[in-house]
Amino acid sequence: MKEFGVALGRKIFVDLWALNGLRPICCDVPGDLAEVWPELTAGDVCLVVVEEGWFAQLAPPWRRKILAQVRPAWIPVPDMISQGL
Repeated sequence: MKEFGVALGRKIFVDLWALNGLRPICCDVPGDLAEVWPELTAGDVCLVVVEEGWFAQLAPPWRRKILAQVRPAWIPVPDMISQGL
């Protein structure tokens, strides 16, 4: 089983990261995370790149659950909105 990284968030964000080889998982609304959670916790997902602003909008129980995980690693990156672009 080959490990891979995924990009999670709005469509434009995941599409851009897909150009760099990450598998896109579109979830425009942070409140819909439960719908894609099984894909994210599959044994072969090693990292999740997520928009910083999107991650900040997650409900506190979800953020705590994610931050307590060892695997996959979650990496919030600045998004274009927070950078004023």
